[in-house]
Amino acid sequence: MRLHSLYYDNNFYENEKIVVDDKNEVNHFIKSVRGNIGDLVEVVNGRGLKGVGKVVDCSKRSVVVEIDTLELRDLPNFKLYIAISLLNKSSKLKLLVEKLTEIGVAGIIPFISTQTSFPSKKVESFNSVAISALKQSKGFYLPTIENVISFDKLLKEPSFDNKYVSHFGGTPLSSVVKEGKIVVVIGPEGGFTKEEVYRFKESGFGFISLGLNVLRAETAAIAVASRILIN
Repeated sequence: MRLHSLYYDNNFYENEKIVVDDKNEVNHFIKSVRGNIGDLVEVVNGRGLKGVGKVVDCSKRSVVVEIDTLELRDLPNFKLYIAISLLNKSSKLKLLVEKLTEIGVAGIIPFISTQTSFPSKKVESFNSVAISALKQSKGFYLPTIENVISFDKLLKEPSFDNKYVSHFGGTPLSSVVKEGKIVVVIGPEGGFTKEEVYRFKESGFGFISLGLNVLRAETAAIAVASRILIN
């Protein structure tokens, strides 16, 4: 039987009683799943820890779970971040967050480039979308969803060990070095300008290709993540 999952943003231990009081989690458990006292549930914290326990109390405000067993998943050997030019519809970004979470990326970084078709600096919170996808996919790690950044800030980000741009004429995707923190940049529908391509080269980014077909930005991002993370 597939257990219902609850997200709990903290660590927990065997035989501990935890109180899940996030409004979305509680409402979904009581109203959508119609969960109740005595149900076995899975609890995940999005940081590599998952447990199975029994619901010992529930109300409109909280669900109390007594943890029985634990499973700890080590960090992967590398972390993949997808940087993508801001999409023109929130529904596209919602789909992207959902699918990239299911695949297992470490983070999603929206940015604004010259040909971004929707140059807004505000992005609604998609954390709840990521949490839902994490639970559905039975994953262990919740990706970070960064605020929108500028093209210049993306170039200057110092924390990545291996940096790539999806671009025609690049090397095959298999050339990506799977070590440390990796970022793959996906451009807007209109592509990058010549100046942007030059600046990527000057900033030490490698270029990779997804083939001859022209893909939508969200499709390209999902394809890149799938090819790198799903073996």
